[in-house]
Amino acid sequence: MNAEVSTRSSRRTKLIATIGPASIGIIDRLVDAGLDIARINFSHGSEADHLRTAELVRSAADAAGRTVGILADLPGPKLRLAQLHVDPVELESGSTVTLTGPDVPPSDASLPLGDPALASQLE
Repeated sequence: MNAEVSTRSSRRTKLIATIGPASIGIIDRLVDAGLDIARINFSHGSEADHLRTAELVRSAADAAGRTVGILADLPGPKLRLAQLHVDPVELESGSTVTLTGPDVPPSDASLPLGDPALASQLE
């Protein structure tokens, strides 16, 4: 066993890199440098883009004779506020704030959500 392989298999730190458009062309170099996990951000790009990235990671790992994991970072729900009636809104520690629909009259204790459907789901 050569020293480089021995060192990689005995290290306790894992190297994780986000693979995006700027790093597509250097995946093989990242794997050769010791990449353990390739993170793909599913918030950006198409399904075809993500599949291509995963295939490139697998190909580079196979060529290097290494195992590289793929971490699929899935997007969660996005809560966006509508136009606030006061800018900025100052909240005090321990105060209660109500998330409302964008059509609810403003008050000091409410923040309007930009998506009316989301506001109705939070009731």
